[in-house]
Amino acid sequence: MIPTYSHFFYDIIPYSKKVIERSDIFIIEGLHILCPFLYQRQENDRLFLSNIFNFLIYLDAHELLLREWYLNRFLKLRYISQFYPSSFFNIYSKMSYREAVNIADNIWYNINYVNLKKNILPTKKYANFVLTKNFNHNINSIQLMRKDNIRYH
Repeated sequence: MIPTYSHFFYDIIPYSKKVIERSDIFIIEGLHILCPFLYQRQENDRLFLSNIFNFLIYLDAHELLLREWYLNRFLKLRYISQFYPSSFFNIYSKMSYREAVNIADNIWYNINYVNLKKNILPTKKYANFVLTKNFNHNINSIQLMRKDNIRYH
């Protein structure tokens, strides 16, 4: 069983767990999977979390699209949260649209964009495949990056 995370509440939902049944394909999403340097105990350590997966996929998109998608999601959650006082985004629903956009932009550039540059983009080199999305979230390219660590069963 795994915990359930909600963007709406910006947290794990208490007492909500999902059971993962046996599956031919199992996708785990997470930044830290592609970060072998986070799991090295010593310089010559070769046991990485990423080694337990058949292959690793990096989803890519232009930075301007990422910003636009973040702003759209923020504003959508802001709008919906006006009906849900316990939502993390409820505080933003009480602000003007312009104030909310300014705050979202500030969060994007000072937190998310910094995280993208510092923690996310450097992991791209560890992926087997890079899937690049376009403006409407369609995959417009698939690039094989590394064949050396793909495991077949």
